[in-house]
Amino acid sequence: MKNIIVSGSGGNLGKAVVKQLAASGHRVIATVSHKIAADPVNELAEVYAVDALKPNEVSQFVADVIVKHREVHALVHLIGGFQPGTLEETSVSNLQKMMALNFETALNFVQPVLTQMKKQGQGGVIILIGSRPGSDVRKGLSSVAYGLSKSLLFRLAEIMNSEKVKTKVSAKIIVPGTIDTPQNRAAMPKANFSEWNKPEEIAKQIEKLCSEDDQQDIFYF
Repeated sequence: MKNIIVSGSGGNLGKAVVKQLAASGHRVIATVSHKIAADPVNELAEVYAVDALKPNEVSQFVADVIVKHREVHALVHLIGGFQPGTLEETSVSNLQKMMALNFETALNFVQPVLTQMKKQGQGGVIILIGSRPGSDVRKGLSSVAYGLSKSLLFRLAEIMNSEKVKTKVSAKIIVPGTIDTPQNRAAMPKANFSEWNKPEEIAKQIEKLCSEDDQQDIFYF
């Protein structure tokens, strides 16, 4: 059994990930942005309300996890947001919003978890959710702020992986296509839903990465 932090567990992908990890016998320590109503998924994890945009609050949360469970074996960071807009349509405030949601939240969790994993000696794995607009600028021409913010997650993973031989901490990037959620179906009712990624499929890959050592760093769906 591994101790796995799942940040942003309240969404469709987050719930699927919690279910998959718990079903595989792991201890799931999940965060949500605020206290939420009772949900059967919550019974599968330890759930904490954490403001991911407040680094001190995130650091205290990780410290509390260490006191309670001694080690963190994996971090699955799922917090993020999307905003459309071409380069001409992108304002500084648009970019700041996307940077906060997609990069700052990741950095706030990665820093204390990485520090802990280095101390443990046995390392760990940190999983981030990338995007095609973040990995290929040509696919982000209609969502520039979003693509720019997501691109930094790839650089963040590269920084961590540049030291993984020494630290034994491996960073992985999951790059899904359109995820099959009720919200996306409502927004794109004429799309071919069969071509979309099921949250459960992504969750299975995440669980595999938490459980096994894989030399690959980026996983496209």
